[in-house]
Amino acid sequence: MPCPAPTLEQLSEQLLALGGLARRPPAGAFLGEALHTLQTLLRFRSGWWGLALDADRSGPPAIYQSQSLGLPEHFAADWLSIAAEDHFGDAIRAQPGQVQRGSDAGLPLPEAVRAFDRRHGIEHAMGLALEDAATGHGFFICLYRGPADEPFSDTDARCFGVWARHLLQLWQFALQDALRAGPGGAPARAACADRSGRLVYVGTRLGEWLLARWPGWDGLRLPPDFSAALQGGALPAAAAGLRCSLQGGQLWLLLDEEGAQEVPLSPRRRQVAQLFAQGQSNKEIARQLGLTPATVRTYLRDAYLALQVRNKVELGGALGLARRAALPPER
Repeated sequence: MPCPAPTLEQLSEQLLALGGLARRPPAGAFLGEALHTLQTLLRFRSGWWGLALDADRSGPPAIYQSQSLGLPEHFAADWLSIAAEDHFGDAIRAQPGQVQRGSDAGLPLPEAVRAFDRRHGIEHAMGLALEDAATGHGFFICLYRGPADEPFSDTDARCFGVWARHLLQLWQFALQDALRAGPGGAPARAACADRSGRLVYVGTRLGEWLLARWPGWDGLRLPPDFSAALQGGALPAAAAGLRCSLQGGQLWLLLDEEGAQEVPLSPRRRQVAQLFAQGQSNKEIARQLGLTPATVRTYLRDAYLALQVRNKVELGGALGLARRAALPPER
């Protein structure tokens, strides 16, 4: 299907529309509504966006607040199963701030990636990762076209890059406005979920607090204990220190100042973080400690959230380690 190249006038209209969406509650629905309007400009069939913590490039990132348009809810979990072989995803992670494009046609893709694309009707992709200062994570967004469509053009990529930067800034403004109108407080101590419990935003302080109390928390949905609060009832007993408010069918949570103090890491998570900061890989750590590589990645995600760091150097500094200092065995 032919996809006409967007014009400067059309891009201008899109940016003006974004500004209007950002001032209209509920703030948690802003990103989804914005993607709907972008379809009129870039003619894509489906899209995926969210926040990610990329603790280790040798494994897939931890995905947070994953949302999609025209894709099933399990899309994020499906992608994580093939992430290690997805070179397009690697390019987005390796070059933040730069729009990446890719097409399946004629490429020697791994069979798992090709099967993934067939399942979801993907033939052409365009994506971008940006640093999200409000959360400390990386914000990513990917658009997809099908086999009957044209690849994304140079003009598409330029318009998408400009649009995505405006989107991220306006989303941060919308979150701040929603917090002022509701529970108040700083974005780092806040979270927003829809009535099903799916998270559309979570700040770093509240994220580390949730991890400390619900170690199995996946970062995509509120823990099941919050089911009553989602229907306008009481928060779970373990959530003492949180305030909540319902706005436009969405639950907003805010962690008080005392609860926002640093949550200490468990001994095992600290040990994994120390080994990683000293230069060991996920596989080496897993072999040494008798863990699976997936568990090591989860522990690293927890450590990055709790210590509010973004890379291995910052992790070592937060742990008070010399990069190559020896670590005594755990007893």
